[in-house]
Amino acid sequence: MEEIKLSKIFIVDDIQSNIDLIIEILKIEGFSDIHFTTESHKALENISFLKPDLIIVDLMMPKVSGFDILEHLNKSKEENWIIPVLVLTASNNPADKLKALKLGATEFLTKPLDITETSLRIKNILTTSYLFKTERNLRQNLEEKIRERTRDLEIAKNEAEKNELKYRNLFNANSDAISISSIKNEKPSYFLESNPANKILSDYEMEEFKTLTIYDFIQDERKEQFDNMISKLEKNEIISFETTAKSKKGKIKNIEAKCILIEYNGEKAILNIFRDITERTKFIEAMIAQNKVLKDIAWSQSHEVRAPLATLIGLVNLISEYDEKEFQTDGKEILKMIKKYSDDLDQIIKKTSEKTYISNLFTNPGEL
Repeated sequence: MEEIKLSKIFIVDDIQSNIDLIIEILKIEGFSDIHFTTESHKALENISFLKPDLIIVDLMMPKVSGFDILEHLNKSKEENWIIPVLVLTASNNPADKLKALKLGATEFLTKPLDITETSLRIKNILTTSYLFKTERNLRQNLEEKIRERTRDLEIAKNEAEKNELKYRNLFNANSDAISISSIKNEKPSYFLESNPANKILSDYEMEEFKTLTIYDFIQDERKEQFDNMISKLEKNEIISFETTAKSKKGKIKNIEAKCILIEYNGEKAILNIFRDITERTKFIEAMIAQNKVLKDIAWSQSHEVRAPLATLIGLVNLISEYDEKEFQTDGKEILKMIKKYSDDLDQIIKKTSEKTYISNLFTNPGEL
């Protein structure tokens, strides 16, 4: 494994010839990042500074022994104590080996060193250490990604809850009656949810409303239009229409409806938006009636008023052509005619006025 040849190796031995031998073995195997000291009391300082991938240490040294170094590493932070330690010893005492193992030694080499064994032990330790570090880094990266993902999910969850609350408030506060219908056999089925405006529209409590289907609610002859609603919605997404509905109290109301195909709890459903247009319908009907009356009045003015008015104008023009003596002879007859046509015109104007009063069919704006 070529990666291990980049490992940083630190040797601690009070005998320089031992260090030189190990360095020569390491160089033969392709290692080049090699550090050493013969002053064991400086070893810990160097280890802290170098942060080596492998420590090779002699057990029996003056001032600070290999046991002292192992004990210190064993008590230090995680980054240090996981450093593998290859112990060199001339002792065959099992107690020394057991003590070194308890203090964290990884492997042993007995002096005098065998070149092949030394090379294999070093490569095995570094390979194991490399794999361990790689696995640890992968695990740490995975844990960090899991923490990041968890944070992201928590943020998304909080945002979703805020949005749900916001839209729930909008849903409940909307003056239009909004509901969600389930779908069964490709037809609208029971209402799953409804906002408070449905109670105002239908007089049903919210839980009662959920026992109804759109077929129960709509009251006109066009109920069959809902049989193929789903296929229409899948093509057009939104269907708009006007219909009538019957409230729980039996009151018939004019309804403007919009139906939208949505996904609800992982299944297809219908979002219904019902608006009460009863007063608006009455207003339009009153406007139509008003226009009819106004047309009658216009016809009356253009036909009935015109005849007597034209006669009166003619009589007035006729009077202007008489001299005083001639008028004394024919005047009485002309005045009778003027009075007659004046009376006719007065009656027509009265009838027109009566129609005007009758045509005041609009609902008081304050009652809309």
